[in-house]
Amino acid sequence: MSIRRNNQLENVRKIALEGFMGPNQAMLEYCFSSAVDCELVTASRAAIIIVNGDQANKDADVQQQINEKFQDAYKIVISIRDLNWDGFILLKKPHTSEDLLNLVRRFEVETPGVDATHVSGEEKHAEPQVRSGDVDFYRGGQYSKKRKSEALKQKLIRGNLVVSASDRLVKQLEDEIKTQEAELVAKLEAEKLEQTKLLIAKKKALKLKELKLEKLKQERLKQEKLAQARLEKERIAQENLKKERAEQARLKREQLERERLKSERLEKARLEKERIEQVRIEQERINKERLERVRLEQEKKAQQKPSADKAPVHEAETTPAEFEVDSLDVDALEAGSQSYVQHALTAEEVLQRCGNAGDADLSKKEERRRVFFSVEDSLLVKMMESVELARKMEQPVEITGLPGTMYFLPDEDVFYSTFSDDFLNQLALTRFGYQELDLEAHSELELDNKNKHLIEDAKTLIWKVAIWTARGRLFTGMDPERSMQLSTKPDFVRFLPLPSGEEISDVWAEHSLSALDVVRILDVPQRVVFSFMSGAYSLGWFQE
Repeated sequence: MSIRRNNQLENVRKIALEGFMGPNQAMLEYCFSSAVDCELVTASRAAIIIVNGDQANKDADVQQQINEKFQDAYKIVISIRDLNWDGFILLKKPHTSEDLLNLVRRFEVETPGVDATHVSGEEKHAEPQVRSGDVDFYRGGQYSKKRKSEALKQKLIRGNLVVSASDRLVKQLEDEIKTQEAELVAKLEAEKLEQTKLLIAKKKALKLKELKLEKLKQERLKQEKLAQARLEKERIAQENLKKERAEQARLKREQLERERLKSERLEKARLEKERIEQVRIEQERINKERLERVRLEQEKKAQQKPSADKAPVHEAETTPAEFEVDSLDVDALEAGSQSYVQHALTAEEVLQRCGNAGDADLSKKEERRRVFFSVEDSLLVKMMESVELARKMEQPVEITGLPGTMYFLPDEDVFYSTFSDDFLNQLALTRFGYQELDLEAHSELELDNKNKHLIEDAKTLIWKVAIWTARGRLFTGMDPERSMQLSTKPDFVRFLPLPSGEEISDVWAEHSLSALDVVRILDVPQRVVFSFMSGAYSLGWFQE
């Protein structure tokens, strides 16, 4: 197509819109209504077809339909996508009105009935040839003014149409905005309500979950407590069973030990009795032999005709003496074998040596306190200190401050004193004042009136004073629950005897035991074992 550029009003582009609606169509109409060289027409009259490329229909169907209906028209497709339709020119969104108008103006179009190619040959010959003076008429003369007025009139009409379209568009936009706002508000309210419901439901579900978890936690804690209580009960039952078994085993061992000791004592007594019986039989045999020798000697003398009066006198003097000596020897044997049995103690002696306190539960603080006492500033301590000092200095040591005299002689290992046992018992129970008793060493010692001094071995006297001082109690620092073994057994012929002393010394010398173990094994009162322990402790007879 050729374009007549002399008068732009003669080249108005006929444009039709396809597939647009709503705000998009209104905006396009507004864009073309403001352009002088563009006019919106129906699709059948249009030279340029502008198609919406973002329709709901398939791209192939829209392309085929437009190509079949508008084969000779120029075609523009507007889309946000990169389309490549055959025979179409793409204008991609977003774009401006100027971009659209520039694209439309690129097409060369002619107004129908103006081009000479559309004029018949008869009309060409009928019309007179244009003169040069008429050019001005057509270009700037009356014709030009008429076209300008018509163009202005059409422009005004199009302006009114544009205004009307704009008003309609504005109203339509306002209505749509209001509708959209209402829909948006309703949608927001609905979403808010839905979110509120969801939030309430979530909170409710979370609360139920928390309650369920709390319930499960409580049940688990309850089960754990029950399990712990059951385990603790089983543990206590096992411990009690173990303790019971241990106690039964201990009682059985103690019973076996008592039976063994009893058997040993019985066997020892039996053997001693047999020995004594054998000695007696042997002595009787010896006596018979002596009698026989005496008789034979008398007969021999009778044959030698001794005087009748001398022989009977000799028999009377000799025979009883021999029998008396022999019987004394047998009695001495019996006395030596049963020495500790013959030490029968009176109730007063037991009270002096063991006291009268009952057994104490040492696991209780109050009862444990009454078992122990301090021997500080006592005669026993000074006696032990005098022994140590005298052996160190190798000189006799005197204990001063007493209502009498007491010396320790290291060479002889004995004590010299002027105290009887009764008075010494009172001194053992006396608590002397601070530094009331003292020690004094003597390089040369000469005792006056030695007959008034009582001499006693140091160990036996310390044993005696320790037992009188303790009276069934323990010195501070001693432990009745610590296992120890007796290194020296006291000879109760020389040492002050105690009830069950032989049994205690036998058990404690053979085994490492505590004082409470000895009490349980021999079934004797605590005060008896504690007195024995105090005496042996003072002499250093215990070892670990």
